[in-house]
Amino acid sequence: MNIALISPYPDLHAFGIRTISACLKREGHDVNLFLLPKQFTERYENRTLNEIVNLSKKSNLIGISLMTNFFDNAIQITQKLKENSDIPILWGGIHPTIRPEECLNYADMVCIGEGEEALVELSNKMEDGHYYHDVPGIWFKDKEIIITNPIQPLTQSLDHIPFPDYDDRTHFILNNGCIQKMDMKLLNRHLGGTYMTMPTRGCPFRCAYCCNNTINKMYPNQKPLRKRSIDNIIKELIEAKKLLPFIDRIIFDDDAFLSLSVNEIAELCEKYKNNVSLPLVI
Repeated sequence: MNIALISPYPDLHAFGIRTISACLKREGHDVNLFLLPKQFTERYENRTLNEIVNLSKKSNLIGISLMTNFFDNAIQITQKLKENSDIPILWGGIHPTIRPEECLNYADMVCIGEGEEALVELSNKMEDGHYYHDVPGIWFKDKEIIITNPIQPLTQSLDHIPFPDYDDRTHFILNNGCIQKMDMKLLNRHLGGTYMTMPTRGCPFRCAYCCNNTINKMYPNQKPLRKRSIDNIIKELIEAKKLLPFIDRIIFDDDAFLSLSVNEIAELCEKYKNNVSLPLVI
């Protein structure tokens, strides 16, 4: 199945949607990733929106990732797509997770919670022509009726999730006012020499100002904090250095990196020095 994934974020690391793309590709789906960096206070030009319509016209499903401050940008893209095609549009990310009913005023479906397993199941059922309005983790709007499904359980084995998709052969980027085919030169310019990943997922705390307060309530009987094995982390970074030879530093962008034990951190330090040996930001 042909799937278009759209990221409106200025940060091209886009960890979540790159991971979703990798999961879908592993299942055999054809995925095009559109990176449309824009400040959330700015709107897309009509030329850009027309290019998105044209480049995604052969898709069977379009997914857009959004945090709350990119809500208006997601609406702008969605409305333009709906004016020109009947391709179903899915929204995912933290804002649809927390406010799904609001998002269903614009999107045909929303992904709630972690999306890897939900998106794979949805895409497989759509491709096979099976009924898909019962996929856990996905809510749908059918005319004026909202179809609610239970959420997928939290993925506990993070080592089974593929590494983020940096295959620029299927990626496009908004650059200098137009959408261009991605290449290593453009990627280097926009990443600024950094590679970002996440050794852990989730947070054990429920600070009132944080989205984890809401997310943890959604999974009351599940372990919210999960860790990747040290070998899995190092393997990803070794592959990243080979694929992206221009990177000169690594970023760990976790909510709870220091939940690793002293022994785990010692193991990571030793293997990082021996196999990666780049400046590290946590």
